[in-house]
Amino acid sequence: MKAPEQAPEPAIGSAPGWPLVLYYHHVHPTLRHYCSVTPSDLRRGLELVLSAFEGGSQDPHCAASRVVGGGDRPSVLVTFDDGYADVLDHGLAVLDDLGVKAVMFLVTSWVGRRTPDTSQSCMTWADARSLAAQGHVIGAHTVTHPKLSALDGGCQTSQIEGSVAKVSSEVGGCVPFAYPYGVKGECSPGDERSAFGSVKAAARPWDDQHAEIRRTYLPTGAPERWPGLIANWRTQWER
Repeated sequence: MKAPEQAPEPAIGSAPGWPLVLYYHHVHPTLRHYCSVTPSDLRRGLELVLSAFEGGSQDPHCAASRVVGGGDRPSVLVTFDDGYADVLDHGLAVLDDLGVKAVMFLVTSWVGRRTPDTSQSCMTWADARSLAAQGHVIGAHTVTHPKLSALDGGCQTSQIEGSVAKVSSEVGGCVPFAYPYGVKGECSPGDERSAFGSVKAAARPWDDQHAEIRRTYLPTGAPERWPGLIANWRTQWER
């Protein structure tokens, strides 16, 4: 089995007074990836974060608009990238048990994909509409998951706006966006649309950095680090 890939350091959380944003890709019993967790680790990690961030799970609808507030208590927004079916198969029950509503960022050309390697299979549009009906938010993550900075401006716009339009037509609502690989190109979604980066983005207030909001993660395979990371993220919220 391959070792987990090298990942950026997650020690910085959010800008003071703004929601901590966590991101995952897979919830899977055996897959090893820095943004994949087992169901039990998803539960343990979220329980620890929710205990320290007493504002609890942030309403994911806050992610859809540029105009959001930090709130008077620290909260956490949970996000999942790519739209893998294992999030439904292994993660949704954990989210339900903990009362967490999440943002699911979909690669629109992958929706409905089925592969021999089940970890690469993706949810369907019917799944996405069901999640939205349950209070989760469906976002866009480009059409084909390219590194946007490697494309020209026209192709970047097509990838961003094409995916946003597809999610809007299939699911409805105001659609937030997340950059693949956490790398922002020259283009970004419209001024009133929130866009999320990754652990590579700066921790700045959302109303100042609404086009590249920072996200971070709990490192897979290192649960001994989690309490210290969470305590630091909580302290950073106060500053």
